[in-house]
Amino acid sequence: MGVGKVRAHGTRRIAIGATAAVAVTLGIAAPAAAEVASVRPVGTCGEFAEALETSGTVVLTRTIGATFAECPPAELGAGADVVIDLVRYGLYLGGDDAPGAGLFVPSDARLTIRGEEQGAYLYAGGSDGAGIGARPGSGPSGDIRIEGGYVQGFSVHAAGVGGADGDATVVVTGGRVFGGAYSESSPVNAAGIGGGVRGVGRVTVLGGIAEGRSVVGAGIGGGAEGDGVVTIDLPADEGQWVSAESRSGSGIGTGNRGGSAVVDIRGGRVIASAWGASGTGLGDVAKRGSVTISGVPSVDVDSIRSGRIEILGGSVYGSDRAAAIDPRPVAGPTPLSQAYVAVVKGGRPVVPGPRLVVVDAAGAPTGYEALATARGSAYLWLPPGPAFIRAEVDGVRRTFPVTVAADGSTRATLDFSGPTLQDRIVARFAELARRLGDSDAAVARIAKELRIPESTVRYWLRQAGELG
Repeated sequence: MGVGKVRAHGTRRIAIGATAAVAVTLGIAAPAAAEVASVRPVGTCGEFAEALETSGTVVLTRTIGATFAECPPAELGAGADVVIDLVRYGLYLGGDDAPGAGLFVPSDARLTIRGEEQGAYLYAGGSDGAGIGARPGSGPSGDIRIEGGYVQGFSVHAAGVGGADGDATVVVTGGRVFGGAYSESSPVNAAGIGGGVRGVGRVTVLGGIAEGRSVVGAGIGGGAEGDGVVTIDLPADEGQWVSAESRSGSGIGTGNRGGSAVVDIRGGRVIASAWGASGTGLGDVAKRGSVTISGVPSVDVDSIRSGRIEILGGSVYGSDRAAAIDPRPVAGPTPLSQAYVAVVKGGRPVVPGPRLVVVDAAGAPTGYEALATARGSAYLWLPPGPAFIRAEVDGVRRTFPVTVAADGSTRATLDFSGPTLQDRIVARFAELARRLGDSDAAVARIAKELRIPESTVRYWLRQAGELG
């Protein structure tokens, strides 16, 4: 994971690079008295500030402000429901020496940010308030929704995007958002994206790119001493991901000394890490919450800590450190073990990797699926014992037997180069059954020669119609 840095008024604008990210979609209810009533074009700092006072759509007609020449901090009016359409222009607000929030969203207001893929950019910096969101003493942040553009929020003591000293709800459906909370001197600070100090961060990512970084709070989730509720449901698209880091909190989950995190990952590429021993990549160190991973996401973390870890699908990698994933993951009541699976053809990884489908002995899907990564491999979590994995490469579909070791040491290769295992078993069975005159003896000999269970030999012979 590469890190690039630029500065504005001393704020570190860090874009976390990625090698590639909804259990309950957090619906955002509009303030009762707020309706989007008008469209207001703006081209100056003053026009922009005035347009935020009441509900409506604020449309940029040119770039407003610049690096080191930001507009003064701005704020939505009480109860306002405001859409900021960046179109293809830039907007620069506040800075890390600016008091309060760079763009203040009162608790009874709602903010939506839109913009085109190219050119639309919003930077907002705060000191004791959020880059975008709440300011000290204002209570929870109003709801924040990001639908497009490149949005960067930074703060020294509060969230980059979210709360100051309270809760926050942030939904990302498109574009790219980066939130950073960077206090090096305070023992507590907020999440990169999510809650303020001691605040709950409710963050849902349904599209685009979301990147969060904090020193003491979660990268994405709760502030220091705060809880996190994070839902990620991205499509399988290399251009969309979630990346989060914290020094002493969770990458995704709670801040340092937080209570519990409920993390639900249903799809997309997710990368999360904690720099220090007091944090964890995913979940909560106190192990009071839950982490659920389903669908076909690719999750790459340094560690997972939670009260319960359930893995129902996807590729999930925790670093090779002992007890990187604690407690042992389950699927319902069944304990799981890690199995590394590589897909090759002609001695080379199959790239892009295919979909891997786990099937039972009769060939029926079990419900567990994963996508092999750009390296042609995946980390599956399956019950110890025999398993069967189906994949398709260049129009050829094959099913491979795998024995999952209880200690997580399984390394399996799905090789599409030569004859399938079924082809080898059927050919050898025809030879041995004719020579030995005993199908059971032939099965036992094949199992011994190929070092596989007799049940696997019988499975493939039944599939080929050689056994009843």
